[in-house]
Amino acid sequence: MAVFLYASALLGLFGDKQGWDPRLISWLQFILYMGIPCAIVLMIFGQSPESVGQYRTKQPYTHYVWTLVLALSSLSIVAFLTQAVETFSSGSTYGLWADELNQARMDTLDKLLDFHGKKALIIALLTMALTPALLEEFVFRGIILQSLRNTGLSMGLSIFIQALLFAVIHLSPYELPGIFLSGIVMGYLALETGSLLLPTLFHFLFNGFTLWAQFELTHPEDLERELAQPLIALIASLALTFALFKLTRFSSSHE
Repeated sequence: MAVFLYASALLGLFGDKQGWDPRLISWLQFILYMGIPCAIVLMIFGQSPESVGQYRTKQPYTHYVWTLVLALSSLSIVAFLTQAVETFSSGSTYGLWADELNQARMDTLDKLLDFHGKKALIIALLTMALTPALLEEFVFRGIILQSLRNTGLSMGLSIFIQALLFAVIHLSPYELPGIFLSGIVMGYLALETGSLLLPTLFHFLFNGFTLWAQFELTHPEDLERELAQPLIALIASLALTFALFKLTRFSSSHE
């Protein structure tokens, strides 16, 4: 894996030097350090993407509606948790370290989110929302989560471990609790529905709404502050809980 990360870093340096579009560089790096290792793992164990993802597993049409509710409610919960971590860690050693790491991350994101026009938005959705959703769900809720379960670990511990890894790899200290919670939700959803289809849809919608806000709104940070309001986050938490109940009740009743 380290080899692919190193190659990805070299690709980034080369792309910058050649003046490539930052989104193209990011997409190629993502394919290099996550997509190619996935393909190699599948080849070694003689599996196909469908055998891991079970994307053809039939889902009631209402599941897609409840997955939309999950994604929308998660936006508020993640915003609330992020703001809470920023507030409580302000001035601390953790906060100073997080500020430094977050600034480097935001500098990169600013380049990726600097796009104009509908065509640019579509490209951004494909490279920054759909591709990460497909590959990250395949890796964390597919390969890693299923491997943990196959070792005999309990469902709860398996979901916890993959969610923690998912949160840490994003290198976003302030967003770590929110990303961890999203990993819990998607892991639970994957095991309960027996498919990566809905977790991938959830992931894409979450990323997609974030990109849309950056594209459509003059000050997207204002929306984030509104979503982080405690009352809105509480309502969102209730909506998320109810949506999860509706999504998993079907699968439990058909076991």
